[in-house]
Amino acid sequence: MNKKFSFIILVGTLAQRYGVSTLRLYSYLKRLSAILKLDAEFLITPSNILYIFQENGQSQSYHIQPAGASSFEMDKITQIGNLVNQLEAGTVDFNKADDALKAIEKKTSIFGVWPVGLGYVLSGVGFALILSISWIDVGISALLSAVVYGLVLLSGQLKWLSQSLEFTAALVAGILASAIAWFFPGSNTFFTTLCGLVVLIPGLGITLGLGELMTNMIGSGMQRLISAIIVTLKLFLGAMIGTYIVGWIHPVPLVAEVAAKSVLWPWIAIAGLMVGLAMIFQVPRKDIIWTIAGGLMAWAGIEVGKQFGYWQGSFIGAMTLTTFGYLYNRFTLKPSSIVMLTGIMVLVPGAAAYIGLSTGPDGVSTAEWRAFVNAIAIIAGLIVPYSVLPRRATL
Repeated sequence: MNKKFSFIILVGTLAQRYGVSTLRLYSYLKRLSAILKLDAEFLITPSNILYIFQENGQSQSYHIQPAGASSFEMDKITQIGNLVNQLEAGTVDFNKADDALKAIEKKTSIFGVWPVGLGYVLSGVGFALILSISWIDVGISALLSAVVYGLVLLSGQLKWLSQSLEFTAALVAGILASAIAWFFPGSNTFFTTLCGLVVLIPGLGITLGLGELMTNMIGSGMQRLISAIIVTLKLFLGAMIGTYIVGWIHPVPLVAEVAAKSVLWPWIAIAGLMVGLAMIFQVPRKDIIWTIAGGLMAWAGIEVGKQFGYWQGSFIGAMTLTTFGYLYNRFTLKPSSIVMLTGIMVLVPGAAAYIGLSTGPDGVSTAEWRAFVNAIAIIAGLIVPYSVLPRRATL
């Protein structure tokens, strides 16, 4: 196969494996094709990529590449982006770029098992503080986050667990949260379970799925959206069954009222959440400060927008974050995904959907509708800045 074809295929495979969305990946592969002076087309879904290359204006070459196991690796995405920038600028020749790309694939992650585990704990604690639950519940959320991470690690060794990770993690978290409430009466078992599972909640999948549908990527959007909805249902059912099991053995005490916390705590929580997510998503260490800034910008937009209604906060928060991501890419030449991926987790429409499922038939319609509207508002906030600002394709 032509070496340039192989180079594009490897870039696409790695970028998809490391968490780049379909729309960004399509635009980026078209840009890379232009850099290499190739006529190429791509059909991308979350499960595979079809590459179509035109040779000599006549014959075509086809290649289908399955996606395989995926994991967020923002550090490697940054290295790929820098490599393509150098190739475009002519500071590195194609053969050296090809060798460098293969070296990137073989590199180990910058954050190992323990830092990623700390990231899970920080994410759970950060989300707990955003929800303003009690300090005891914040500690329980940290414990449940660590347990969920332990199950994530085990899923890499046990095939049956990898196939039922979301349900099993929610079941265990629900059982533990309810059992712990026997010893700490008044604990909010629902919110502690939610915080323990926050990294697994597919808010990003829901947002990307709807966004791809709105940009006519029907196959990819439907696949991503349906997958995210199924994951949300697995999480809810697992947590509900776990809670009912413990309640059947012995009633769980009612939730106690919580004293209001300082208005500064949510801002501190956002910073902690961003650091945790940066570790989980393998963000380059020197860029973690920018992920914190992106999260704070998104939260500031939410705080301003919510004064006007329940969806305006999501819209302004997403628009603020996207503008920040654009400026970050513009001045650093690094992929905007570094700040976008972590920042968008502040908006998490999946958490709103999960909460809605817990409210019963009457509450579901209102809560789920609000989650849907918030997801659309997030997408609109992501699209508007890119519609008016000059840009180039970036990972």
